[in-house]
Amino acid sequence: MVLNTAIAQQVRVKADREPLDKVLEQLGVDLSFDSRALSAYKVTLNRSFPSPKAAILFLLADKPYVCEEIGGVYVISRLKEEPAQPKPSSKKPASKTVTYLERPPEIKVVDVGEITITAPRMQLVFGSTGQEAGELTGSQQSARALPGSSDNIVFNLLRMMPGVRASGEPSDELMVWGSNAGESRIVFDGIPLYGMRGFNDNISFINPYLVRSIRLMKGGYGTEYGNQTGAVAEIQGNEADYSKPSFKAMVSTLTANVYGSVPVTKRSALAVAYRRTFYDLYHSSLLNPYNGKTAAGKAQGQGKGLDKIAEKASSQTADEMYVTPSYTFSDLNVSYTGEAFENDTYRIALYGADDKFGFTAQPVDAELIEGKQHCHQIGASGLYDRYWRNASHTRLSFAFSRMKTEDEETGLYAVSRSVRQLSARLVHDFPLGTRQRISAGAEFNRYEAAGEGLSDWSTFFSDRLTLGRLWMDAGLRADWLPDAVKVQPRLSAGYDLGKGFALSAAWGLYNQYLSRIPYEVSDKNYLSNWAIHSQLHSMHGVANFSYQSARGFTASVEGYLKNTRNAVRLVDFEPTPVAVDVRGVDVFAKQEFKEGAVFGSYSLTSVKEAYSETGHEIKLGGLLKLKSFLLSADYVYGTGFSVPDYSGNSSNGKGKGAGIKQTEKETSYSRLDASATYRLRFRTCQLHVGASVINVFGADNLKYSYTLQAKDEPVTFYSKAMPFTPMFFLEFMW
Repeated sequence: MVLNTAIAQQVRVKADREPLDKVLEQLGVDLSFDSRALSAYKVTLNRSFPSPKAAILFLLADKPYVCEEIGGVYVISRLKEEPAQPKPSSKKPASKTVTYLERPPEIKVVDVGEITITAPRMQLVFGSTGQEAGELTGSQQSARALPGSSDNIVFNLLRMMPGVRASGEPSDELMVWGSNAGESRIVFDGIPLYGMRGFNDNISFINPYLVRSIRLMKGGYGTEYGNQTGAVAEIQGNEADYSKPSFKAMVSTLTANVYGSVPVTKRSALAVAYRRTFYDLYHSSLLNPYNGKTAAGKAQGQGKGLDKIAEKASSQTADEMYVTPSYTFSDLNVSYTGEAFENDTYRIALYGADDKFGFTAQPVDAELIEGKQHCHQIGASGLYDRYWRNASHTRLSFAFSRMKTEDEETGLYAVSRSVRQLSARLVHDFPLGTRQRISAGAEFNRYEAAGEGLSDWSTFFSDRLTLGRLWMDAGLRADWLPDAVKVQPRLSAGYDLGKGFALSAAWGLYNQYLSRIPYEVSDKNYLSNWAIHSQLHSMHGVANFSYQSARGFTASVEGYLKNTRNAVRLVDFEPTPVAVDVRGVDVFAKQEFKEGAVFGSYSLTSVKEAYSETGHEIKLGGLLKLKSFLLSADYVYGTGFSVPDYSGNSSNGKGKGAGIKQTEKETSYSRLDASATYRLRFRTCQLHVGASVINVFGADNLKYSYTLQAKDEPVTFYSKAMPFTPMFFLEFMW
């Protein structure tokens, strides 16, 4: 939701399928309402109002609620179906103005009941009201408050959400509820991202300056989303200011980042953002987290970076080596946004990112090992939103995405892989009275990977009905393939138990046509490759029990099951379709208060497939605002998660040198991060100075990344997880 304040109290409300309670909270006025009940309504709107009060009246116009202004507080309560006499109350306001919205003539009196007014809270932590099972949301403010956010705003927030795997730091994969590589998808401004190499876990491939909101659907989502059997993370980009130019610049120990926007007309603006690593500009031996890091008592391997020959160290006796790669990353984003007619909006976005690394190493009495990888991804998207006067909404959108990856291992393989997708979509939703909303749409997708292509035409429909405290959503999605029609029914429902308690559940069938599967690059050597795989399908079931108090406390328990079929794994060095059954539970709690927030979660995941594993994760965090300082810290502890070795087995241990493979029964992961930011505000600009410490205690963790396994002579490369790493940034905003 975007709220722009112009002259006087004029406000502009822009929201895209956001809960009504969250939209109201952003209006900047004192409110009292039932957050649980109002969260059942999704708001899609782009409109200006002369005042916050006018915005409230419009938002409630098609809903069975009234708004009263009592002592400067806007009190929102439900209309009664039968006339009622006012209850006696010891609290008698001096004056009261009542505004009724589309009130039926037969209703004369509204029973407001007890009014609870609470002080505004920080509201910087991600969360969910429990209204939609399997869904979490977070804002740009939430992500910026966490440690290490100067270059990794999105994934530092996602990794702290319950159900998202943080153990192993899988920076190039979104792994949720036991999903495997390629089963979940990140969508940025409508562009599907297939994952950059992301070798440096602290540099994400989404520029922090372009993030407005983050929405994670872990499972059980509606009919509008297709081609995924795992989770979907929607990242909405921010919008440039139409009224004046703006400029932002940040220099961190990892990258330099520049953003600028300028109005083109009175109702449109152009924005550009560019970011790049610049290790050569400072003393990299001190600030580059991957330079010169070795483990005590281990032989020190030689690795001087891309295309540089390593000198053989005669003192090496161990079969485990530490290699420092060369690494560069850059990305460029361009967007043009504007308004048309009375309330319509449009957006065109262009995206490009380049990520590459390389290394050389020479084990004891072995040949030189040299490797390179280069990933290049581009994308484009466009959308047009039409907001009708009868509260209907129509969206026309398109997107294109392509990623090309080049891998090379000296003497083993040299491959070039690419994946691309072209899509177009038309969606229309409209109300039927005050209790029902219909959504219908059509979509076209063209997938190309590994020399193959597939066209998919889809139609989808859903009907959302609200009956008092009960809401239900039933829908159907059909994918029309050249040789089959995939029908996918989906259901969800929720019930407000009262006093802050609620139940919600969802169930659905999901198909996926583009997936990552093992690919043989040389004799019994495999990498993960994107390919057309139209037989992959899954069933999701999720149930949520939650509590939300007026004092900022939220807690939830969410259980889920996911049965996936025809997932391709390596079994005895042969790609084999397998059944994957996942069960688990996420427990989450948070307390928000005026100057801070604390949160915590516990996740348990059990996976049964070609191998079986049970993984646990505990996540804790907190934020504290002290005048101009913002302090934050978060902690992750996980155990039981495996690191695949592409041999059909599950390896929890560390890969070792040529001819040797070792597995350990248990490898735990733990990491504590902390940060502090100081903000100076001037009349026309701001200056931010911040510091983060990643892995405060220097825990020796294993990173889920870059694995190669040969049949006869196993050679496994693992990139080391983040060691103790101080990070700094200086930011200027105008």
